[in-house]
Amino acid sequence: MKIASKSLFLILLVFVSLGLWAQKESKAPVRKRADAADQAFNNHMYTTALKIYRKAYRKEKDKEEKNRITFQMAECYRLMGNLRMAEPTYRRLVFVKYEQKQPIILRHLADIQRANGKMAQAKELYAKYLELVPDDELARNRLAGVELIDDWLAHPTRHIIENEKLLNSRDDDFAAALSNSAFNEIVFTTNRKGVNGKGKDDWTTKNFSDLFIAKKDVKGKWGQPSNPDEEGVLNTNGNEGTPFFNSRLNAMYFT
Repeated sequence: MKIASKSLFLILLVFVSLGLWAQKESKAPVRKRADAADQAFNNHMYTTALKIYRKAYRKEKDKEEKNRITFQMAECYRLMGNLRMAEPTYRRLVFVKYEQKQPIILRHLADIQRANGKMAQAKELYAKYLELVPDDELARNRLAGVELIDDWLAHPTRHIIENEKLLNSRDDDFAAALSNSAFNEIVFTTNRKGVNGKGKDDWTTKNFSDLFIAKKDVKGKWGQPSNPDEEGVLNTNGNEGTPFFNSRLNAMYFT
């Protein structure tokens, strides 16, 4: 009888061990996928990371890991500049109180509300975040800025801001710098059509950025921006941007 009991115990032990081993093995591909996504994220390949995170999320069973993956997906959207998708993804995490583990979620949500002109919501989120992270100077400054906006709107200056439609495209146009002493020419960064880089940037899903130039005519009207370097000496297949000129305007620095 003792032999039978021992045999039964050994059989049960083998089945339990096999079950645990199978469970561990089934999790391994999922975790490897998440690890691959983390590596892509750390290399600023947010488009690739997002695709892998989505697959890992669908297969993952552990709630804590699913929340971590959701947070990483939200970070991808934010860093790609896709605030439309970043906001609901962060809000999913707030719904499960994940901000207790990652308080920065509240600050990112506040930043999104501020960017969308929803100052009351931004103010509330900054305040909640500062309750958890009271030493964040950046959040304090942004909250102070939001609180000043009502006064700025009530007492506007006489500055006039116009949309220079020839300079502004549907793509990203930024970091303009005056490039001559007549102040009628600018060099700026853009990823619009006509850049030298082929394919898409894995960070933004958009074209690689180049330096373009635009000039005013004798009537003070801006002309069509153009790529001054179609040969690829200045503008390469990668990203170029953020031009800066010295005081003599005879040397340009860029990244």
